[in-house]
Amino acid sequence: MATAAVFSASARRLLSTVADGAGAGSAAELPVSIGHLRSLARAGRLADIDAALAPHLASHSVAAVSALSSVGLPDRASALLATIRNPTAAHLNALLAPLLRRHRLVGLVPTLLAAHPSVPRDDATEGIHAKALCIATGADSALHLLQRESPPPSLQLFTSVIDSYYKQRKPHRAEQLWREMVEDHGIVPDAAAHNVRITYKAATGTVEEVKELIRAMREDAGLQPDIVSHNGLMRAMARHGRVDKMMEVYKRLEKGSASAAAEGKSAPDCATYTCVVAALCKAGRWSEADDVFYEAVKRRKLADLGTARVLVRGLKEAGKGRAARRVVIGLRKKFPDRFDGPWKDLEELAGIAGEDEEGDVEGEDDEQPPATTTTTAALNTSPILELGTDWEINGIDRSGLDAQVAEAYSANLVQIASPRTLRPVLVLTPVTADEVRAYVVCCRDHGLTVRARSGGHDYEGLSYCSLRPSGDGEGAARFAVVDVAALQAVRVDAARGVARTKAGATRAVCRIGAAGLPPPPPVSSGSRS
Repeated sequence: MATAAVFSASARRLLSTVADGAGAGSAAELPVSIGHLRSLARAGRLADIDAALAPHLASHSVAAVSALSSVGLPDRASALLATIRNPTAAHLNALLAPLLRRHRLVGLVPTLLAAHPSVPRDDATEGIHAKALCIATGADSALHLLQRESPPPSLQLFTSVIDSYYKQRKPHRAEQLWREMVEDHGIVPDAAAHNVRITYKAATGTVEEVKELIRAMREDAGLQPDIVSHNGLMRAMARHGRVDKMMEVYKRLEKGSASAAAEGKSAPDCATYTCVVAALCKAGRWSEADDVFYEAVKRRKLADLGTARVLVRGLKEAGKGRAARRVVIGLRKKFPDRFDGPWKDLEELAGIAGEDEEGDVEGEDDEQPPATTTTTAALNTSPILELGTDWEINGIDRSGLDAQVAEAYSANLVQIASPRTLRPVLVLTPVTADEVRAYVVCCRDHGLTVRARSGGHDYEGLSYCSLRPSGDGEGAARFAVVDVAALQAVRVDAARGVARTKAGATRAVCRIGAAGLPPPPPVSSGSRS
């Protein structure tokens, strides 16, 4: 029987036993869905849980014990363990390990160990015991386990206590135990032990310090860095704002994920996607964050709820409502058993009323639809021109100007758009100078930056994007475009040799005005001359 140490998505050290042989499958191999069992447990339908597990107890006894403990029923898991003939350490570890994820239940580990004195223990069992004591009352409470002569302390036991000292921000004590483990007990650290140090430095140190630990792990210890090691490096890079470097590491992992998964190596896991999506969201790179999150869902790797909430909220505020809805609907379709409780709140955050928006999940287009002018419902304090309104200037019909503006805006935006281009909240088409003033005041009152657009000749596209950072550090500020294409009046005083033009007048309009002819219908387009 082999044992292995693994980390949860939050980097908390969890110990579990990977047992070899038939009937030693993990809870993930249980034919009954864990989500279904969790729902039954929340409803108090314990008899239904027993009925669901009964057909599989003979072939999946370890998985059944783990499932009961995972859904918060350690008493029933313990009772099931007591009925198993010739239980192994794998059964005992399946009972104890899930409790490390629940602070209110972790204190039961010593009691459950005492309740099953005849069940064999292994190194993983001792590690779980130590971790439970560390979580419940601090690392000092587990030191007596290291001082026993029989059985001698194991690598897993030392690693659990060292990890807890790091989490308590006592690195000197952790390093002291590390030296004691290596020098006094002659224990050779494995990859999981090295990852404890890497994880701590990722949270408190520099990128260079993390890289040095990974180098020492690879070259000095002869160990291959795994996904936990790479996750630590990416977290350090994200902490120090080196998001592009973090993306390089992520793309290397993603590129080799298929072969890595087959070999059990550095395939991206839930913690990987949580780290990358959170860093991209913090940098305001919403389209990239959406793409990475999509990959995570496609691979059935679930980022944490907090990261998903930040992504959905950010996409909506960046004008990518469809992408926000697709994120939530994708989660609902891929993880139906888990999509309950706080996760359901994402539907309201994304503006999803019910089950009738499944179509938003499909398709590759994750960009915001072309911007159009808005109505008074968006900013109810301003006289914004409503779509479809017919109006005239200088005796010329201006029907359909809004559609022309939207079409020209879309055409010009293609030339300068990138995945990170922030779309405007509004495209406004004032008819008079008074409306321009009203729009500017209204936008200011609603916290919107104003970008002016006339002929659309700016090759840098400055009228289409927000250059001012937002005040909360979450990327570019929300903005509105004021398109003055309708303001084309030209007044010529030939006697004085002076001409006055409004902001929307192009050179062609000025020539026509100078000739004394009425201006043509305004067309807001970058091709105007």
